[in-house]
Amino acid sequence: MEETNNNSTPTPTKGSRTGVVVAFVVVILVITGALWYSFSGTNDNTNNTNKVMNENTNVTVNTNTTTNTNSAVDTSDWETYTNEMYSYSFKYPNNWDVVELSDPKAGIALKSSEYQPINSGSVEYSGEIYVSSLSNPENLSAQELFETYSDSSRFWFEKYSNDDEIMNGKAVTYFRSFTEDGQEYSQGLILVPSEDKIISVNYYFVEDDIRREEFENIASTVVFID
Repeated sequence: MEETNNNSTPTPTKGSRTGVVVAFVVVILVITGALWYSFSGTNDNTNNTNKVMNENTNVTVNTNTTTNTNSAVDTSDWETYTNEMYSYSFKYPNNWDVVELSDPKAGIALKSSEYQPINSGSVEYSGEIYVSSLSNPENLSAQELFETYSDSSRFWFEKYSNDDEIMNGKAVTYFRSFTEDGQEYSQGLILVPSEDKIISVNYYFVEDDIRREEFENIASTVVFID
């Protein structure tokens, strides 16, 4: 993920915007799988193949604040997804589909009934929201864990604005948006920690940001299973 602070950046054309959006989707998908893979069964950080940001980008000041974000949405009729391998569950709208990804380490995708597929070459992305588990055996904070990675994602907490929040009684870290080529996109990343893992909930570009509320409410229902 490359961030360029350029106040004179012109408004992109439709074609150029589409290219940036597709590239940014790749960034979010790489977050989902590559970060987890780098810590699944090995302490060798050099295996982390996440290439999502360029270390030469300008820094966006981190704004660590703590707020309360409690959902007012009724989730009583939502479906429950349970991952017994990685010991967590969450709720999702009952008219959404769960898409199991080919690599279990990459987690799952959630796709709404209105999902419009985004393609990059021969790859068709699977949904608006991705959920995965990041191994954290040393019980590090989210920032400390990211700083152990061997690629440029270790600088995320310095480069991208994020907030420490209480979401339905759980402490989370919320990256509300990312900036690419001077444009702010409707992406989000919520990290929900437990003692030995961090659940990563990723939300990527949807026109007019119409899935933001579902994204936040799905993340707020994450539960760790003993």
